[in-house]
Amino acid sequence: MIKKHFLFRMFCQGCFQLFVSFLLFVQCIFATDEFTTLMDLDEDFLRQLESEYLCAPIAEINRSIESLRDTDSVLQFLDYIPEDYNQGACGNCWQWASTSCLGISLYVQEQIFDRLSVQYINSCGPSCCTGGSVGNFTNFYTERQKTIPWSNTNADWQDGDASCDTLCNSISENPFYPISDISYAAIQTTNVGQETAINNLKNIIAQNKAIYLGIIFPTDADIQNFRNHYNLQGEEDIWNSDFMCGKQFNNGAGHGVCVVGYIDIPPVNRSWIVLNSWGTRDERPNCLFQLDMDMNYDCQYFQNGNWHYNFKWYTYSFDFNPPSTTTTRTTTSTTRTTTSPTTSTTRTTTTIPGGSLYNLSTRAFVGSGIDDVEGGLIVKGTEKRRVVFHGIGPWLEQFGISNYLIDPKIDLYMNGVWKDGNDNWEDADPWEKEYMAEHGLIPDFSRESALVYDIDPDANWTCVVRGVNNSTGMGLVAIYSPSAEAPTGTAIMKINKKSNIITE
Repeated sequence: MIKKHFLFRMFCQGCFQLFVSFLLFVQCIFATDEFTTLMDLDEDFLRQLESEYLCAPIAEINRSIESLRDTDSVLQFLDYIPEDYNQGACGNCWQWASTSCLGISLYVQEQIFDRLSVQYINSCGPSCCTGGSVGNFTNFYTERQKTIPWSNTNADWQDGDASCDTLCNSISENPFYPISDISYAAIQTTNVGQETAINNLKNIIAQNKAIYLGIIFPTDADIQNFRNHYNLQGEEDIWNSDFMCGKQFNNGAGHGVCVVGYIDIPPVNRSWIVLNSWGTRDERPNCLFQLDMDMNYDCQYFQNGNWHYNFKWYTYSFDFNPPSTTTTRTTTSTTRTTTSPTTSTTRTTTTIPGGSLYNLSTRAFVGSGIDDVEGGLIVKGTEKRRVVFHGIGPWLEQFGISNYLIDPKIDLYMNGVWKDGNDNWEDADPWEKEYMAEHGLIPDFSRESALVYDIDPDANWTCVVRGVNNSTGMGLVAIYSPSAEAPTGTAIMKINKKSNIITE
């Protein structure tokens, strides 16, 4: 009797395990088939991609950038709504990634923060919802000499079903942003060693440029691996791609994504932050995934008797004509917020004229890695402007915030290069403390940080708040400038982009 009971129990456990496996199998099928479209690759297309890569000029590395940050990002320069960043069934990932590079450069160079149309190139380009490359993108905009906002008539994304029924002549080209020149260059990552490849890519990010990354998946198993990672794991998980190296190409596919930043905090996290046009998931509210930085940059696949690189890293260069009053939209204050069940992502652009003391601030949860609080600004004009930066934590307790950052510190960067920092404001230089006292800008708590700096015009400045010893909590970055002291004709534009802002 005991033996029969034991066998029956084992049979039931076996049935349960088979049932669980079946559910996981079904989940995997549905997760990997919805909105995970890749580019079909035939021999001609593979030759085109390889030829473009081998013949491309080498991207310029700015050797004057001597100090590279532990973390850096250009995502704050891109106007996008994660829920809408979804190619759907259309195989035009290369257009999404390249348009993101274009949008980031439009802001960095012209201070125009606007969501750009992907529908424009999909409807008016050489083909609709098919594969393409950096060369195709460059040729299209060289011919058109303009990019248009997403908000133009019929310029919003409509081909997610791959119907291709939005005619080019139905899309309004007004307003538009002129493009006088566009080119692409390959970033040297092969045959140089891992650390040189990493530093070259970091240098491009430090130049406030995004990176276009073309990926070749040699086999269907490689495709499914990446789909499973994106669909079933979270944005904090890191995807290692080395399993794809050394394989024979067999029914593979291609994908284009936009690298917007990195985290380099060994041994905890070394990864590239990548924007993917497959839309959001429960665990991916920002359409991001992390690619292992310690990857094989010489990874190759075998096809038709030759070895080819799986990963092709590019950067674009754009020249924009001076914006015309008839083709640009002027906004003195715009805010966009996208919300998931537990967090929100807020992006703000504000232009501040002279005339009075102003304060710009952003409050968010300070974690580790990409969860820093950042406040960015650009001074417009020809002369420097004196600015005060605060990193705040304990002061927030009076507002009922118990999980405040106990010991915040701040670091100031110009175009990605570290310029100054402070842990406790009492350790600032005497002249800085005197200046803050004169303007009533002394922080309330000794552990809060502050610094005063004369900001160069027409550069991207970022103040980053972190926790000492990787501590976490709610923190605030604040930026002040006594405008009455500002040189005539100067103005400050501030850009904040935050993730993981606690929803109250």
